[in-house]
Amino acid sequence: MGGVFNVVNLHVYHYAGNNPIKYIDPDGKVHSAAVQILFDAFFGKGKTQDYSKSMNFLMSFLNSPKMNSEINKLLDDFKTLGVEQKTYYDDIHFYEGFQDSDLRLAVGKAKYEITIRSDKVEKKTFFETKEVTVYTILVKIMDKYNFDEKRSDGSITSMLNNWGYDREKEGSITPFYWTFSYVIQKIE
Repeated sequence: MGGVFNVVNLHVYHYAGNNPIKYIDPDGKVHSAAVQILFDAFFGKGKTQDYSKSMNFLMSFLNSPKMNSEINKLLDDFKTLGVEQKTYYDDIHFYEGFQDSDLRLAVGKAKYEITIRSDKVEKKTFFETKEVTVYTILVKIMDKYNFDEKRSDGSITSMLNNWGYDREKEGSITPFYWTFSYVIQKIE
């Protein structure tokens, strides 16, 4: 007897291809930013989306080596300027490497606005009071989700992009604008 009639097939390790439970989503409740944004492309009717309350986007951006590298680079620049606040504007691309695979599929490239502010505060312990600098970093990502070009490099990302490009041309997918904001603090 095989298939679902075999009780062994219902075991989590069998279902997950012998991967521990932490690597799978057996109940289908965890979604990635890519799934969320594609869902809105199909069913959002072009309405502007704000993903600032989305844990999917938050975890993808907080865990992104590319985004963290960009923030650290800007923070280093900010520290050399000697100002209390500065806002940076630029584009960010998530095409390279496999560590940002969710953002490569969900975002690809986007514009950002990063505002860094420094504040001196007193940190008290049992034995002493010392002054520390708190850097508050407001990150805002914005983009238009669309499939504006066909790609030919043969990667899985390009194949999915080309599929989306064809769906957009036939009217199944509606492009829309989206934003995502979050705040982090670093103490020195």
